[in-house]
Amino acid sequence: KEEAIEKEKEGRMSEALERIKTFDYRPKEIRDYLDRFVIKQGDAKKVLSIAICDHYNHVRRMLEDPANARRDYTKPNVLLLGPTGVGKTYLMRNIAEFIGVPFVKADATKFSETGIVGRDAEDLVRDLVEKANGDKQLAEIGIIYIDEVDKIANPGTSDVRTTSGSGFNTRGVQNNLLKLMEDTEVSLQNPMAPQSLKSLLEQGGKDDKTVRTKNILFIFSGAFNNLNEKLKNEHGQEVNSIFPMFENTPMAEERTGGKKKSFLDKATTRDFIDAGMEPEFIGRVPVRCALEALTADDLLYIMTQSEGSVLRQLEEDFKGYGITMNTTEEALTEIAIRAEHENTGARGLVTILENTLREFKFEMPSLPFTNFIVDNATVVEPRASLEKMIASVNQTEVRIRDLESFAAAFGRKHDPVQIEFDSEAAKYLADLCVEKDWQMRSYCQHIFKGLPDVLKKIYRETGQDFFVITREMAESPQEEMANWLHLLDRSFETEKVDLSVNA
Repeated sequence: KEEAIEKEKEGRMSEALERIKTFDYRPKEIRDYLDRFVIKQGDAKKVLSIAICDHYNHVRRMLEDPANARRDYTKPNVLLLGPTGVGKTYLMRNIAEFIGVPFVKADATKFSETGIVGRDAEDLVRDLVEKANGDKQLAEIGIIYIDEVDKIANPGTSDVRTTSGSGFNTRGVQNNLLKLMEDTEVSLQNPMAPQSLKSLLEQGGKDDKTVRTKNILFIFSGAFNNLNEKLKNEHGQEVNSIFPMFENTPMAEERTGGKKKSFLDKATTRDFIDAGMEPEFIGRVPVRCALEALTADDLLYIMTQSEGSVLRQLEEDFKGYGITMNTTEEALTEIAIRAEHENTGARGLVTILENTLREFKFEMPSLPFTNFIVDNATVVEPRASLEKMIASVNQTEVRIRDLESFAAAFGRKHDPVQIEFDSEAAKYLADLCVEKDWQMRSYCQHIFKGLPDVLKKIYRETGQDFFVITREMAESPQEEMANWLHLLDRSFETEKVDLSVNA
């Protein structure tokens, strides 16, 4: 079995390498694919599509003729600039999936210079090998994506800067990442691990299990908020030169399409160096692109049109309970506006929708509704809308239907033994569950957990397969089950005794 699994893995990896050997995508084809998942951000899609095609065309040529591997090659490592939630990670994840290479994502703030505290930058390469199911050759052409790279910037003249009080030498972290971007060999064994040290000593200090980073593509991203403000001060007058009195006003925002204008597209290499990026580091990331913040209109489009829409996921969640959720246009607009105010991009949609529908997801599966409408009032006052729905329901009837469902499921599971609750038992259990806000099925599963064994024993000894559950059994199940077994013992050698009524 293990051999079969290994062969299957090898087959998948061979298939992935074959796809790269026949890589023939055009930049516009990759852009078209990305359009299915991420809206707008046309410049970023263009930049990434070109970089991916350039890089993997080089990899293809290298795989076709190993002599090409000896030629000088400048990787099109990419720096994506822009606020959170605008699609940076989503773009890269979908690109890696599309072309079939392993992909690793990490936050720059999690790394330290030595790896003793925090992670070592080389751990990214080891993670890539793991993603490639141990295939080193495939890992060596994978993609490493590092977010929040602006948090390891080292502005000013200080040799050492720490991030969020971590004590990490951010300049040292940059230098470690720089080594990975260059052509270096990374050991698959973490040298800080005791077992790795022992293994190296046994091998005489040589480690033949290494991964070469020459053809691993690196993508970095960061918000660079301070740099954006600096560039705004330097270039803002260009935007507002016609109407300088309206700078930083709603009218200025209207001229930029409702967005807060980003100035990161004006950043030069010198600007990044001044912001604290090491010259050698930023020099190894020649491809740069700024992404814009998402407007309410953008977020509305994401909800209704993009693949992987969180709204569609929520609709599927409710369908799992047999409930259809419909959303009015007014509600969608309100959700998009509120999400924009979160200032977290597409993630704001998740926040607003979760806040709106959290109580509905908890209550609706236990209510007799097969559909409901999310309107503007639901978004504004979700609890009030839900309470109106709950108030329209006869909770006792709901619990009795759940009790009938429990009895039917019991019969299917323990066939031929069947049970039925008489009217008094049903009313008692329903009233109790309504008063305590308990669910009928879970309560019955708890109090009657010993009932199957009791009834099966009676069935084996007497042939009786139908039992009526009385109020006495509902009130004191353990005591009544003991009474039924006692009655069975008394009647063991006599006529069959009907146990469907209280003894």
